[in-house]
Amino acid sequence: MLLKVSMQSIQKLIFLLVLLCCAVSTFAADETWLRLQSPRFGVLSQLSEKETRKWAEEFDKFVTALHQLYDTDDKNLIPLTIVLFKSKKQFSPYRSRTESGQAKNVVGLFVNLDDFSIIGLPGLRDYKKTRRVILHEAVHWYMNSQRFDPPLWLEEGVAELFSTFEVKNGKGRWGLPIQAHIDYLDFRSLQPTREFLLASLDEALHELDTYYPQAWAMVHYFMFGNRGENREKFTAFLSELGKKGTEKAFESAFGITYEEFDRHLRRYVRSGKYGIGEIELTDTNTETEVGPASDAMVQFALGRLAVAGGNFDKGMQHAEAVISSMPSRPEGYELLAMASRGPENKTKHIEALEKAISLNSSDSQVYFMQAAMLQEENWRKDFKLDEALEKDVARRIADMYKKSILLRPTNKSAYEGFAVALLNLNTYEEEERKILELGRRLYPQEGSILVGLAALARIDGDIDSFNQNLEESYGDSMGLPIKLKIDLITMQMYAYHEWLLKQLEPLIKEERFEEAEALLEQQNSLSYISKDLRKVLDRIDDILYSYKRLYTANLAIKALKFDEAIAIFEDIENDERITGQAKMTARRMLSNMEKLKSYFDEKRNKP
Repeated sequence: MLLKVSMQSIQKLIFLLVLLCCAVSTFAADETWLRLQSPRFGVLSQLSEKETRKWAEEFDKFVTALHQLYDTDDKNLIPLTIVLFKSKKQFSPYRSRTESGQAKNVVGLFVNLDDFSIIGLPGLRDYKKTRRVILHEAVHWYMNSQRFDPPLWLEEGVAELFSTFEVKNGKGRWGLPIQAHIDYLDFRSLQPTREFLLASLDEALHELDTYYPQAWAMVHYFMFGNRGENREKFTAFLSELGKKGTEKAFESAFGITYEEFDRHLRRYVRSGKYGIGEIELTDTNTETEVGPASDAMVQFALGRLAVAGGNFDKGMQHAEAVISSMPSRPEGYELLAMASRGPENKTKHIEALEKAISLNSSDSQVYFMQAAMLQEENWRKDFKLDEALEKDVARRIADMYKKSILLRPTNKSAYEGFAVALLNLNTYEEEERKILELGRRLYPQEGSILVGLAALARIDGDIDSFNQNLEESYGDSMGLPIKLKIDLITMQMYAYHEWLLKQLEPLIKEERFEEAEALLEQQNSLSYISKDLRKVLDRIDDILYSYKRLYTANLAIKALKFDEAIAIFEDIENDERITGQAKMTARRMLSNMEKLKSYFDEKRNKP
């Protein structure tokens, strides 16, 4: 069974390896530790050098096999540390902690975060029992390096597929049948694909008990069904997922309906004939050195493991130990900032962030946390989105988010705060445009990056790009939070209204009404004009219409056609298109018309 627990302020899921273990506490840093660093990950181990190498080499081969499905540059992999304990007893203090206390039936921990990933588990004694779950979670780590967020069914299906990885006769093999899944699907039957693909995380965990077996079966069929003939289509499907929604990508790649696919998958599961993947493997760790780990290195890794599992007090203890060993280095303060989040340790959290930054921390989360804290403390709730921050504060926040992104461009959570900060500025730096353009290439489906580009367009006075970027960011596949989307639409309508009035003001003032009407007509013809923006155009059109009616009345007055002017003013009073301000002007003029008419009549009648 796989237990999933949410951590406050951490957007990635924490995955726990659940098996029976004892609950005896010990302080693992007192043991002798070895350090192994491969190009793909690091290992801290209480095992022997031979056992540590064996573990690392097999895991490295597993990563090589994953490249067969998702070929990625190893530089994109989130830094991973594997902590191998000698026994369950040594691991016990790092079991995950939830609101109801520390989990008892947990034999390992695997956490994927924005800046780092970490595995903690006892070594080889119970490795066979936990192997599948470890490899399942390692797939999530690997897939976090991708430039798109795969749907839940796909990620879990791939994770299950590769959880069977083994090395045999020098070859890596994966995709071996999971009989428990096959038996369960045969017993419970498949969910309709249309419903299955749309299932939420909550439904997958609590309602669709066939979710993991069916996710495995679907990916297995895509990879190995019809003697591998579906693999190219599956590859095309994965490519299309980064550009469009699941249903469109499915139809484009496979050319069949969900209902047709249901029949194919049902036959495949019942056939009992399942292919496997196989690849020649060579040792990739032959030049990797294994040596003793420093106390500071061990304390830092154990501190991260403690924080990842929600054991924040223990995390702070390890952080203080790192600071004591390296007071002039930022790592201990970075760890302390992570461990001290929460109102009860706010002062310590703030001091740790400031100290880490003063020591030139290279942890993107430090700058992200500082920016988020400044944003929360200085947010003006009753203001529009682009006026919610003072300009000088917005610049400080934007600089912090920018630093976070420069350190880790794949940190998607930083782009939203960065975009909102830019909306509150009147100037920007060219580097900030380059950051957003890089983010756009990395994550073409990330709406907050489009919001940032819209902010820059507005500063440049490019209303077309401003509106186009915002309208595109509102798409369902762009992932903007509903509250942010609502605030953006409100802000956009105000900004567009302000821009249009600014364009029309000189034309109205100079009585160039035809040019003003042409401008509104041109705006109405633009393809990106949404229902909300059309409301703004309609409102501005009413303003222009009101000015024209008042202008016509004034022409009549200048021609001394007072009766005609009075008639126009009276019509204005009953015209629904006329704005309230124009009606007030008409009423004021109408009350003076009799006096004005009498004055000119008297003047004409004088000898």
